[in-house]
Amino acid sequence: MLEEECHRNFAFTMYHAGQMPQLSFGRSDVATVRPAVWSVTIEIKNEKLIPTRSGLARINRIGRSDLLTCGAGKIGTAKVVAAGTVGGWFDNQMDAVRHEPGRLQVDRGIGARESRIFRFIIEGNEGDEVALKYESQKAKTVETTVVLKATPKRP
Repeated sequence: MLEEECHRNFAFTMYHAGQMPQLSFGRSDVATVRPAVWSVTIEIKNEKLIPTRSGLARINRIGRSDLLTCGAGKIGTAKVVAAGTVGGWFDNQMDAVRHEPGRLQVDRGIGARESRIFRFIIEGNEGDEVALKYESQKAKTVETTVVLKATPKRP
């Protein structure tokens, strides 16, 4: 009987571990707002069942919020002017942050099998690189770079 209980406990533990958040960068879109000002829209996806931040942790202010940072990459000196979350790819309005636009605190995190879209308004020259990094207490940190060059329009 003890052997059966241990086996069930082991199976649950392994399933739970397999469902921890797994983040990845999805689609990205770079558009020219005006000369030397760019709009960079990115998607961050959680492929698994456990969110990066639980609702209980958010309500009770347990742990730290997820953090999305954007800054100059290895090439160029791009500077973030504004940033925020966006409801969809074609939304013109974003829920902008007031202070430190290069550091977005994602209080809600990324939910179970969910994706969220973020937009940065960046000053920089064409060809400059922008480094993006998403950090969470429950998930592995993911990083990518985006080159400031207009994304071709889809047909």
